Amino acid sequence: MAVLAVSPVLGTVAAVVVYAAGFVLLGRASRRLRPTVRSLTVTTFHGNGRPEVHGNVARLRCALEALTVSERVLRTGGIRPVDFEAVWAEVWEELPERRVRRGGTLRSHPR
Repeated sequence: MAVLAVSPVLGTVAAVVVYAAGFVLLGRASRRLRPTVRSLTVTTFHGNGRPEVHGNVARLRCALEALTVSERVLRTGGIRPVDFEAVWAEVWEELPERRVRRGGTLRSHPR
């Protein structure tokens, strides 16, 4: 009977170890990739009786317009896939770069 009680415990411990090892391996594997990730955050909420917008709305609209137009043109055959990727590269270059602050926290800075 004691053998049956130990088996689920060992199975649970093994599962937790494998699960944690996956996060460790993923963290190490993505170490080079994480600093190259760029993002743009824009939020809108109602405050003080009117919508308040935080973030670079103009940059978001410009990126959205460039990507939307180029995707439409790509779907109609007006540009090649490589040209579409070039538009994506231009939009990515315009996004703010990330820099590492003390403590290892990644923060974006405006461009």
